Amino acid sequence: MLTAPCFEDHPAVSELISHNDDIICTLSHHVKSRTVLLEWARTTINADCAREVQKLTKVDNAWQFSMLHANAEKIECFCIEDMAMEIEAEAPMLWGLLDAVLSMGHARTTTNAEKENLSKELKVKESEYWCQVDDLEVVVVSLLTKSVNQKANTLSSVLGIFLHLTHAPKSVIETMSRMGFSISVHAIHDAICALSAQSCHALQYLGQTLLAAYAYDNFDVHLKSTVPTAEKSADTLKHLKSGLLFPLQHGVTHGDLKCDLAMEHTWKDLLSLHQDTQYPSELTRRDHFNSWKFLHDLCYHGPPYFAQFQLQISDPKIFKQIPVVETPIVAASAMDVNNSTVVGNIQAIESLMMQGGICDPAEVEDDKSPDILEYIVLVHGDLGIGKRIASLQQRRSIEKTPWHWFQHIVFMPRLFHFKMVAVDAIWRALIQPTSACQDLTSLMHDIAQLWPHETGIFVSKPGFQMMHQLIGHDGICRHLDCWHTEVKRMNNTHKTLANFAMTKPSLDELKKIADQLAREYNNLLINKYFLLYKQLSHAMNVGDIVRVETCMIPWALIFKDMTGKHKYATVMIEFLKNLHFMYPAGLQ
Repeated sequence: MLTAPCFEDHPAVSELISHNDDIICTLSHHVKSRTVLLEWARTTINADCAREVQKLTKVDNAWQFSMLHANAEKIECFCIEDMAMEIEAEAPMLWGLLDAVLSMGHARTTTNAEKENLSKELKVKESEYWCQVDDLEVVVVSLLTKSVNQKANTLSSVLGIFLHLTHAPKSVIETMSRMGFSISVHAIHDAICALSAQSCHALQYLGQTLLAAYAYDNFDVHLKSTVPTAEKSADTLKHLKSGLLFPLQHGVTHGDLKCDLAMEHTWKDLLSLHQDTQYPSELTRRDHFNSWKFLHDLCYHGPPYFAQFQLQISDPKIFKQIPVVETPIVAASAMDVNNSTVVGNIQAIESLMMQGGICDPAEVEDDKSPDILEYIVLVHGDLGIGKRIASLQQRRSIEKTPWHWFQHIVFMPRLFHFKMVAVDAIWRALIQPTSACQDLTSLMHDIAQLWPHETGIFVSKPGFQMMHQLIGHDGICRHLDCWHTEVKRMNNTHKTLANFAMTKPSLDELKKIADQLAREYNNLLINKYFLLYKQLSHAMNVGDIVRVETCMIPWALIFKDMTGKHKYATVMIEFLKNLHFMYPAGLQ
């Protein structure tokens, strides 16, 4: 009756099917039928799982990775979570089986009602647990598919390339290859060669468009030898240079990169840039930011009453924002040159230009390389690189051709490095001098309160991160102290900010006090430096180029007074002069 088509809709057949669970459960408890039933179930599940594994190895499932035609985009897009979702969709029987085996009897919470009953901590723990289980299931399924079809090797290929990038020993890679977790060393080398060839073509294609910017910096790598020798027992640290090429965005054209470098201006001309408009409150652009910062710190770090105004505080006005775009980056080959010398920078620039397919026009045959001499090439680097580029252009000015003058090179300073120099200037002005650390209003006194165990580090040479945190935390404390001083001056009964909060001032009243703080309390040197740094950081984060440039000018003047920092002032002033008085609008 169950197999004959004529009885498909018979009531007896429907009755049997509706009691499938009861029938199978009864048969599984019978001594003689249990063995037969389990054998049938095992054979059926084996066949279904084998069919699902075979299905996963098909080409259209994108589980095959060719070493000889390795693609960087495929590696970048690899995601083990996506593989888990694909396996669950394509092989539900196999996925459910592995779920049951690896989860040790734990069941997933799938319904919203079950999830709502869990606490936040349990939700996080369960999510982490099932992520680990899913990763294990992907690994097991990858091993199964690879055993069926050696070309279904996406996971092992990615792991093999990862092992190569982390400098894993050859023996480790070979061991993992035999276990199926990785591809062989020879296959990894084939993939690296294919990826290198693609990168080389991408570099030349991008460089020869003449619409690319270049960047380079140093990095250190330990080249530890497996068998150390007496001659090179301590020579394991290698100083190399990394390079990048990326396309110019925001609609830049070839015409924008044509420039006549002839005009002369002085730093005083920069004082007329981005002049303040007349505000009713008589506050300057910088005072408005400082007022916002005072109000922000009170509402976010003051007594709880002021927290109600957090969402009502509007961000500072953005005067000219650079649009955010996704910029593809192509990495160049590392260079074994000395970045701290002028000659090393010449070698680095020539190497990057060569990798970008740009050569000396006098040595090019059959127009294989475009003529760069009519255009500008933007080179990004730290301020030290900018100083050496200026030196090499001055030294090469006696050469015969513009190519050897490096006339086409225009240095672009990194804003983050400028931010690091600003932090170092604050350290040199407020912490390094012994005379600046002897009174109760000094920054060193605050450090002793905030980081009592780190005072020695701050005195010697703290890193950027520690100084950045100090400026943020100590700035908040000083701003709250300014609030306390001002409200106490307004009403002597306001002994603390908590007492002031009990009067329930409105947001408009707080804004008026913040404006007053910006007028009077910004004259204190530490407040002035901290607020100038916070304004620079904020402008960089939101892409407000007008604020960034207006912050550069006072910082450059501060650098001029700092021992060892005047060269950075020179580089930044020269860059701003060129940007606003020499370069055409498109290049700006």
